[in-house]
Amino acid sequence: MKPLYCEYTLDHSKLIFYYCAEDRVDFRELLKLLAAEFKTRIELRQIGPREAARIIGGIGTCGQVLCCQRYLREFDFVTMKMAKEQSMSLNNTKISGSCGKLMCCIAYESELYKELRKEIPGVGTYVKTPSCECCKIVSVDYIKKIVRTQENPNGMPVAHDASKVEVVNIKNKKETTIQVTTVEALPKSETENIEEDVIIEELNETENIVVETEENVVEVNRSEEKSNKHKHFYKKKKKYKK
Repeated sequence: MKPLYCEYTLDHSKLIFYYCAEDRVDFRELLKLLAAEFKTRIELRQIGPREAARIIGGIGTCGQVLCCQRYLREFDFVTMKMAKEQSMSLNNTKISGSCGKLMCCIAYESELYKELRKEIPGVGTYVKTPSCECCKIVSVDYIKKIVRTQENPNGMPVAHDASKVEVVNIKNKKETTIQVTTVEALPKSETENIEEDVIIEELNETENIVVETEENVVEVNRSEEKSNKHKHFYKKKKKYKK
């Protein structure tokens, strides 16, 4: 328990003690002792670290009196995401106030940074600058509206005005391999330039092709299929004889 301060009500019927503690503690025995000492009603109120810093006061890292002591009436919700958007150090000791929590001033400029992030490209974006066709942004200063790009792999980042850079859409440079199946060139038909109403019959040893121009039907009878059937029938017949 860390006692902070106490106060009477206007009619002096109650005495309120404010304290700060990490966990809830049972102070019933302490209440009996305080009531016997002050001869009045006693109330113990536990408050958080932010309220405790407001009561005690102090000087912030900026060199001025704490904001919660000067003018803050309500505490805003502060997150690490806000600090990350403002390119602040993510070390808790550097961005925490005297209360041990994240500084309230981080939430002051959160809305401004959200608007600037829509206008200025972020880190990792590829842009076109006056001195380079395509380079990557390595750091951004949203307040000064300056971006730093890595134009030379072995050189230092170059600073540019955010209004003089253009975002470049980088497509996926992975090469896509297309499988091409090689097909042997078929012999050109001699009937490419002949009218449809002409019937051509070509007789070969292995196949007979008949073209009917009226219904555009092509019938192919292969002699190999017939020979295979005869061989199969011959083998079957031979098997039964055995």
